[in-house]
Amino acid sequence: MSVGLYIHVPFCRTRCHFCAFYLRIHREDRAQAFVESLLCEMRLHALRNSVGGRRLDTLYVGG
Repeated sequence: MSVGLYIHVPFCRTRCHFCAFYLRIHREDRAQAFVESLLCEMRLHALRNSVGGRRLDTLYVGG
């Protein structure tokens, strides 16, 4: 069985008219810290193969 994953990046310079997601107005220092933490989490999950033996079929990254 395969799974899909969506990673929400809550930093935008402006809000799109159709967006209902949580977001914060872009600040470079916070965005950089978020991305560094996200990459660390991704490395940990990759090492653990923590998708429960399922194949990651789709990866969406947005914000």
